[in-house]
Amino acid sequence: MSSVAAEVPSHWDDFPRLYRRLAARIIRPVVTGQFHVDEELIASRLVEAGWTTWDTPLTEAVRDVWYAWWQATLHTHPSPVSIRKTLSLVTVATGSLRPWLDIWTATPTSTADAHLADLLDDVMVEFEITDLHMGFYGEYHASDELLGWLLTDVRQRVNDARLEDPYLLEQLGRATQHPG
Repeated sequence: MSSVAAEVPSHWDDFPRLYRRLAARIIRPVVTGQFHVDEELIASRLVEAGWTTWDTPLTEAVRDVWYAWWQATLHTHPSPVSIRKTLSLVTVATGSLRPWLDIWTATPTSTADAHLADLLDDVMVEFEITDLHMGFYGEYHASDELLGWLLTDVRQRVNDARLEDPYLLEQLGRATQHPG
């Protein structure tokens, strides 16, 4: 299943149909951390398969999985899949980061905050957050949205001096002056 899930779409005659048929068998082990394919690649493949255009019951079921998985991740630390990989998959698959950040903001628990610290440790290496792309092919540019969220919405939940760096504050200022 891993090789099918990771294969380039052009390898298959009807890639969207194949991925739709295998979606449950791909997504189930991904969310439990038991799939040996990069989560960001799975997100990219789902987008390429046009999962949001599938029949409504299947699309709704997949969307429900994303929300349930995100909630479970925020309430389990450590989680089977890293917070960055989970956030990246749901963001790229749905084409939006903000709903996931809003759920995180509304989850002021010690486990959610532990994930917040983990994400910071991950994206603050060499200030990667200032040019952060999500997805296997970097489809989603997350820097401005994520940095703004970290420096405003959840700032009081993070005890990390790196967020006080003038360079980050300058980046946030630029992003708010020139959104998009």
